[in-house]
Parts: sequence; C-alpha cells; structure tokens
Amino acid sequence: MKAALAAILTCAALTACVTTSQTGSSSASNAAIPDTSSIGQSLNAYRASNGLGALTRNAALDRAAAGHAAYMAQTDTLSHTGAGGSNFSRRIRDTGYCFGGHGAENISGGYSSDAQAMQAWTNSPGHQRNLLNRNVTQYGYGVSGSYRVMVFANGC
Repeated sequence: MKAALAAILTCAALTACVTTSQTGSSSASNAAIPDTSSIGQSLNAYRASNGLGALTRNAALDRAAAGHAAYMAQTDTLSHTGAGGSNFSRRIRDTGYCFGGHGAENISGGYSSDAQAMQAWTNSPGHQRNLLNRNVTQYGYGVSGSYRVMVFANGC
C-alpha cells in the first residue's frame, strides 16, 4: 500500500528536463523511421494544434528512451537520472545519435496507457514546453511496465 501511494504521488509530481549542450559527433544515422504509433500521432497532433511542425521518430532515440524506461522499471524510480548517473543527453549520445545540442526528456510512471501519459504531459507546463520545443526535429519513445519516456532532440 505504501509503495502504491508513493507511485501515485510520484506520478502527480511529474518532472521535465530540458537542456542545450555541445554538438556530439557520431557515424550513426539520424534518419527518421516510419511511425504509425498512437503516441506519435498524439504528439504531432498536439504540436499541429499549437502551430508547430511534426517531429519524426528516430530509432536511436527510441533506444535511449526504452533503455531509460527499463532502468526506471527495474529500480522502481521516477527520475531523469539513469544508470551510472547518466542524464538524457548522455543516453542519447550513447546510442550513437549525432546530437545537435537541443533536447528534452519527458518521463512518467504509474499510467496504464500512452494516452494517459500524454494527457498528463499536456497538462504540465514543463512537459508542454518539451512537447512544443521549436528547436527539436526528432523524438523517441520507450515503455517498460508503467514507466514511459519520450526524448526529443535535433540531429547534427
């Protein structure tokens, strides 16, 4: 019961992280991948309703998001700090993504669907800022259990 209450309170206190950092170098492709997911459609519909262009989904960013979601599920923690003290920009670079310096990360825990997480993010000023970031062009998404991670970045 105590763990369930903690999870609910943690969900209520969703956090968002935004950064600008140095350009990384990498030989990995930053190419978009086909995206027919409901989360991608929701993200881009939300951006369009706010006068912004669509983001494309990227496999490397998916790996970064999925890895962090798995870490949070394994450790039962909701945090932007990951394995080995990593932050989202380090996790993005570790996938081989050529990071152009602008990025953000939205995380959630305790929701049973992508739609619930997306609704929570659109109702949170910090998460809204990330969803509507004009400096990013791609995103990745990962889920593990009830933990969800969406990362945003611009490639080199």
